[in-house]
Amino acid sequence: MSAEWYNAVNKYEPINLVPLNEQSSGETFNKEITQQLRSIINAGIGVDYKLNDNLSFAGSFITDFSANDTNTETNISLSRWDIYHISAGSYFNIGSSEITLGVSYSFGSDVIKQIADIGNQDEETGSSINTSADVKFTRIKVLFGFIF
Repeated sequence: MSAEWYNAVNKYEPINLVPLNEQSSGETFNKEITQQLRSIINAGIGVDYKLNDNLSFAGSFITDFSANDTNTETNISLSRWDIYHISAGSYFNIGSSEITLGVSYSFGSDVIKQIADIGNQDEETGSSINTSADVKFTRIKVLFGFIF
């Protein structure tokens, strides 16, 4: 069993941008790049079961929570998803060699919002532009090990 705690980080500006003056209208644009993180705890648990001297099984579950604060307008990170990892495997002896086989499945999802200001409505048709997208993350890893 394992746990990791990450403390919150107050809003800060990693890069200070100077105002930009538009050439044709003279209008000044001010942009801020900020980051703010919330406190989180990630945890994992694993099991290792030795069936006999030649065969063992292992499994684990691990969380990878995002520290991005969804209640603030930060714009330095795009990913705010929480990822979960499930792993299983086995290692066994054949003669004087040991073989390890395993698989890990990771998954997560998030709804991301429009970053660029591209407008929100087609004035001719009256239709709105979708300002968010559902993003899903899935990964499968396969492990093979051989000790001779």
